[in-house]
Amino acid sequence: MEQVPEMNMKLRQTLVGPVLVAAVALGASLPASADINGFLNGRPSDPGGLPPLSIEVGIQDLGFARSIGARINFPVGGNITGFANLATIDYDFSDVDGFSVGGGAFIHLPNQRISDAIDIAMKPTLNYFTVEGTFFERDIITAGFEFAVSGKEPIASTSLNWFANAGIAVLINDGTGNDDTDFEPIIGGGLYMPLGPGQFYFGAELFDGDFDPGVGYRFFL
Repeated sequence: MEQVPEMNMKLRQTLVGPVLVAAVALGASLPASADINGFLNGRPSDPGGLPPLSIEVGIQDLGFARSIGARINFPVGGNITGFANLATIDYDFSDVDGFSVGGGAFIHLPNQRISDAIDIAMKPTLNYFTVEGTFFERDIITAGFEFAVSGKEPIASTSLNWFANAGIAVLINDGTGNDDTDFEPIIGGGLYMPLGPGQFYFGAELFDGDFDPGVGYRFFL
């Protein structure tokens, strides 16, 4: 009977290594998509047709997590619309929690000569993303730059219009032994439409190797 405690101790020692390795691997593979802008763009690139102030709510699927949050849009001056976003990250793992906070701007380019049928804006962003579990903690600072494009006219005879974006993000990682800097391309798009006192939108982004669909609603103030 005296061998039982010794056997339990050996069993715990045997399991600690694999559990820690799995935890570190999980922390290194957690999705970072929600740190970029909280939501899909889901908007025309020309802010001229929109009210100056709006608040959005949305959700984006990140594989084994979901980003749920809000974004406020406000005028900065001229052709620039600023925004700030905050999102919680709801993971499928009960011991993992995360959130992201950040902001950026849509800078409309009214004199672009690529096509008269589209509007183009530049979109710089800066966001902070953190996630914590029982055996790990990971923080990511992300600086992104995209070009956002949208159609000037609705599609055919519908109320739907399209939006698309492409760019690059710089991810500065810290935590779980993964202290490095990564450069990741961003590409996405979708559709938006007027609905009630605002706009409804849906689409997807391809970022960091993940395909992340999402939906949102923008309330005009």
